[in-house]
Amino acid sequence: MSKHENIKQVFEERVEKETYTMLCFEENSKNSMIISSKENFKYDNVCQDLKTSDTLFIFDDHIDFIEFKDVNSSKLSEQKKNKEFIRQLRLKAVESYITFYNFLNENSYIISKDEVSDLNLNYFFVFNKEKFIDKPILLNTFSALQSKWTKHYSRFYNKISFIDNDTFIKKYRI
Repeated sequence: MSKHENIKQVFEERVEKETYTMLCFEENSKNSMIISSKENFKYDNVCQDLKTSDTLFIFDDHIDFIEFKDVNSSKLSEQKKNKEFIRQLRLKAVESYITFYNFLNENSYIISKDEVSDLNLNYFFVFNKEKFIDKPILLNTFSALQSKWTKHYSRFYNKISFIDNDTFIKKYRI
C-alpha cells in the first residue's frame, strides 16, 4: 500500500465523519454554505488545542486540507478585523499541518517531517460565493494571499488556494 492509502486507513479508523452540511455550518448565522448528506472526515476533532481545517481529502497522490469560511464580508470592512481574519486563516493552515504530523505519529503511523513534506499537500479555503461576489477588494486580497502563502509555505504545502463553494462542489463532486 502507498503512504496515502495507509494514511487514509488511519483516518478511516480513527476520525469520525460528518455531513458537508455540518462541516461548513456557521454557528453565528445558523447556516451552511453547502447542503449535502455526503460525509467526510471531521478534521476539527483531531486536535482541540490547535486551529485546524474543517476536513481533508486523501487521494492516491495528494492530500487536500479544506477550511470552510462562510464569513459575512461586511464584518471584514474594518482593516483591523480584516488583519485578524487573515491572521486566523494563516494560523489554521500552519496548525493543520502540525496537527496532521502529530496525529499520524500519535496513532502508530510513524512518519518524519520530511516524509510529510513529500506527500503533496494542498490547502483550500472555501468561501461562500454569494457573500463575496460584489466585494472585489476582498477577492483581490484572497488572490494576493494565495500567491504569497503558496510561496511562503512551500515547505508545507504545494498550493494554497481560495475557491468559492460552487467551485468546491464541482471539484470534489459533492
